[in-house]
Amino acid sequence: MRQIDTNIIALDPGKLTGIALLNQKGEFAAKELHFTEVVDAVAETVQLCRITHVPIWVSAEREVISVKMARESRGDTNWPFEVIGCARYLCYKARVNFVLYSASDAKHFAPNDTLKKLGWYTRGGEGHANDAARILAVTLAAADKGYWESLVLRYKLLEDE
Repeated sequence: MRQIDTNIIALDPGKLTGIALLNQKGEFAAKELHFTEVVDAVAETVQLCRITHVPIWVSAEREVISVKMARESRGDTNWPFEVIGCARYLCYKARVNFVLYSASDAKHFAPNDTLKKLGWYTRGGEGHANDAARILAVTLAAADKGYWESLVLRYKLLEDE
């Protein structure tokens, strides 16, 4: 299988943030990190890619404050926006792509079955790593459609089980 055209970092932002990474070799990793750890991870990866002239996309789940979210969080709603703001700023300074995708689009595009077939499903935790993997899948399809299509064929992602 050919290399991917770019590296991708995808985020499910929050106080506990899901982060998924896919490098040009197709190596995937995902986990959940605290706010400060994820900002450091994004900064280090973006800087490394910039120094080595390796293309990178950073993406995140688009957050919307609803009345329900504001009521239930009791003032702790800012974490997702702080993660997004930090990531956006780091990308702006490094001149790399930064995009937002809706959670519902990502969940429809890459449900658990798709993540499992790709080997991108993470057991345990609060599910943020899997949500980041979904955002990564949408980003990959946008950043390198040919590579995504090769994964669809290779792992038979469109076939019913």
